Amino acid sequence: MRSVDDIGDELYAVPPPMFTAARDAAVAQARAEGDVAAARQLAALKRPTQGAYLVNLLALRRPDVVTELIDLGEQIRAAQGTVSAAQLRALTAQRRTVLSNALAQCRALAAEAGAAPPSATQLAEAEATLAAAMADPAAAHLVRSGRVVKALSYTGFGDGSGATSALTSRSAARREAPEPSARPPQGRTGPEGRATAPDEQAELERRRRAEEQAALERLAQAEAALAAAWEQERAANDEVDRIADEISRLRAALDEASRRARTARAARQAAERAVAAARRTVAATG
Repeated sequence: MRSVDDIGDELYAVPPPMFTAARDAAVAQARAEGDVAAARQLAALKRPTQGAYLVNLLALRRPDVVTELIDLGEQIRAAQGTVSAAQLRALTAQRRTVLSNALAQCRALAAEAGAAPPSATQLAEAEATLAAAMADPAAAHLVRSGRVVKALSYTGFGDGSGATSALTSRSAARREAPEPSARPPQGRTGPEGRATAPDEQAELERRRRAEEQAALERLAQAEAALAAAWEQERAANDEVDRIADEISRLRAALDEASRRARTARAARQAAERAVAAARRTVAATG
């Protein structure tokens, strides 16, 4: 019998509406072969949401794309607070490009698998999950495995403490920065303990970089929201076009059915006249 991992890979590449039946068939096959342990493990596999399915499909069919995403996320985390604003903006732009490419791959793979075209909401869930994998090592490990069951989320880049929940840069900042009372006095110039000008300048520069980093993160989130909004609008327009095409098809079908009804009515009326004439003839000869 094939390994549970191999069967799991096949199951998580199956569109969600078909997952349960495929899993149950695999469980029955394992039991028929006497592999009780494998049957138990397979029975424990849960059906993924549509958004999670897209991510799993990408991880299983295009692991190179997922690796590129995760590697870039590691670069961005390592770069925060150590590179210039221009370099950080370049990394943020690269992040948008890589995510867009990954979503395009998700759509293409879903079409190849015979799945229904993903909705804007499902693509947004897939994007949030991939973004979480870029921001958090635990989420990255789960995404690489191709076993995501529901969408992951994040806000900003964290330190890895929130694998499957929101990762908040604010809480990470609190962990990294000591409390004001815990900072040792530096550069004292007199009994009032006033910091020297170089220390003030360093503190201002630290605050400026923190504010700039926070602004870039807000920009990335706003752009992700904009991309989702564009996708929703595109999906809505596609639905309008589909319904308009369906209305046109139904109108043409209605016109054709009306024409056949008119023809049938004329034939029925002619047949009624013929029957009436035949009855009159019969009556006259009787």
